[in-house]
Amino acid sequence: MGIKNLNRLLIQRTSAIQLKNIDNIDNIRKIAFDGNLILHKIISASVSRTDLQNTHVNLIYKVLNLLEAKITPIFVFDGKPLPIKGDELSKRQEKRDNASVAYDKCIENGASKCEIDKYKKRMIRVELREVEDSQKLLNLLGIPNFIAPSEGEMLMALMSKKGLVDAVYTEDMDALPFGSKILIRNFNLKREEKRKVANGMNNKTERVERIGFDVISLDVVLKDLDLDMNSFIDLCILMGCDYVETLPGIGMVKAYMNISKYKTIEGVLENLKCDLPCEDWLNKVNLARDTFKSKIKFDLKFDFYDPQKIQLEPLTTFLSEMGFSEKRITNIEERVKKIIKTSNDFVGSKDLTPRKKIIKL
Repeated sequence: MGIKNLNRLLIQRTSAIQLKNIDNIDNIRKIAFDGNLILHKIISASVSRTDLQNTHVNLIYKVLNLLEAKITPIFVFDGKPLPIKGDELSKRQEKRDNASVAYDKCIENGASKCEIDKYKKRMIRVELREVEDSQKLLNLLGIPNFIAPSEGEMLMALMSKKGLVDAVYTEDMDALPFGSKILIRNFNLKREEKRKVANGMNNKTERVERIGFDVISLDVVLKDLDLDMNSFIDLCILMGCDYVETLPGIGMVKAYMNISKYKTIEGVLENLKCDLPCEDWLNKVNLARDTFKSKIKFDLKFDFYDPQKIQLEPLTTFLSEMGFSEKRITNIEERVKKIIKTSNDFVGSKDLTPRKKIIKL
């Protein structure tokens, strides 16, 4: 879920969200990607969950699109869930179970494909096997990838705070209270735009591919909301996060107005006399605060992407073993060779040396 209605609040109250495309983001080239989100989107769009080739096709094309746009990707996958997230995970599993029952009924009753697909997508959960297969493919392409100790957003925020990446990409807004300096959402790898092109006496309209996305600056968020980081974290908890139940009668507007005034959740409770959802609610709030501010130790053996390290022959063998057609393999080979050939112009590996160290957040 991330943070409930935070995107809506930022749209209404700040200028932090800027629509960008590949032509005007020279300062955003090294991006940490939410690997689980990427896989979830790919699987959701797949005709069959068992079609591993289809998953690999979509993943490799997404990566090639990024590399051709001179973007350095780093993939981060979720590790073990935090204990504090147990209640939220139980709710998600219940929703998947309910979707599974509804899906079976749709099949039994001969429901429309649209109705069947709706429940099918709700059942999706990225499995460890799919993560491991994706890591094999990313390694052959020379793309750095990591399994986070726990929340992927936490590790991506660490990378952002330490300046290892220019931005993080995830749809989960909790990347902001974790401390990501620049958050990218709604990443569109192939968004077509219309533009007029002069052609002698005539102007014709052609479709041009653009990579576009929303870019959110944490500094602008804090400035426009007039909050420090501690108050912003309390606001996110009060609005609704994965770790604590929300307070009855406190939505987006009330949460922001009261945190703006009283600065802390304790201050809000003292002045509003709210009924707590449970006796240990404040203990959960403190655990959530500690989670968003937590310091993790992670042995980050960080070799930045270098196009010259792409393993083209093993990659071809892997694709062949996965059942890719000869035509598709040839197309991928040609694209990869072009990326390698133009690697001197690649923004990413040339301005950074490999780093191998333990970093603490």
